[in-house]
Amino acid sequence: WCDWRGPRRDAISNCLPDKLDAKPRVAWTQKTTGPGLSGLSVADGRVIVADKSADGKSDIWRCLDANTGKELWQLKYSARGQMPYTNSPRATPVISDGRVYLLGAFGHLHCVAFDSGEILWRKQLIDRFGAKRPMWGMTGTPLIIDDKLIANPGAPKASLVALDRISGEVIWKTPGLKAAYGSFIYADIHGRRQVVGYDEKSLGGWDIDSGRRLWTVIPPRKRDYNVPTPIVVGERLLVATENNSTRLY
Repeated sequence: WCDWRGPRRDAISNCLPDKLDAKPRVAWTQKTTGPGLSGLSVADGRVIVADKSADGKSDIWRCLDANTGKELWQLKYSARGQMPYTNSPRATPVISDGRVYLLGAFGHLHCVAFDSGEILWRKQLIDRFGAKRPMWGMTGTPLIIDDKLIANPGAPKASLVALDRISGEVIWKTPGLKAAYGSFIYADIHGRRQVVGYDEKSLGGWDIDSGRRLWTVIPPRKRDYNVPTPIVVGERLLVATENNSTRLY
């Protein structure tokens, strides 16, 4: 389970047991120092979990041995400020090809080596692209497609950006609206490969290679909270938001 809602971001698992024990058998526990808001990522016997320092001034990402809970490495950096529902990271770690991509609530994006935690590259998305931090922080888990990492700073000239996942260099950026809170998905709809997700006001699809916006859907009720991840159902798209209910396009 190396990404938000699994490798396909659809929350479907093919390896669940037929039944669970009446009482959980706890193999190990590991304390954290701050509140946790992000999901866990697991691969190759290791667990990546987001944490916050006890004083609330630093993000901490911990890599644990999945069998013992022993900490193998950690990444810690200054991330000060206040926001509703604590200032801990919200986005789920993404493990891909020996690298881990870590996004904090204040826009700190790190690419680190999965085996050691060594920083390979880093970007401050809000500062780098001139964005304004969302009220509840940056929550959308970065999306890996081919050689690209897709993120949504929500800046006027960089609503979405694609970074080279190896070097961190900008491949493309596309203008648009402020960021929403949902994570993007990959979709192949009618033969068109695209990124699908939300900005502050609308649902849309973007061309993977150029970042060009392909389509836009603005639902009738304004000032909605675009949070839940869309789901591809064949050639259709299932979405749900707080004020515009559940819809199938």
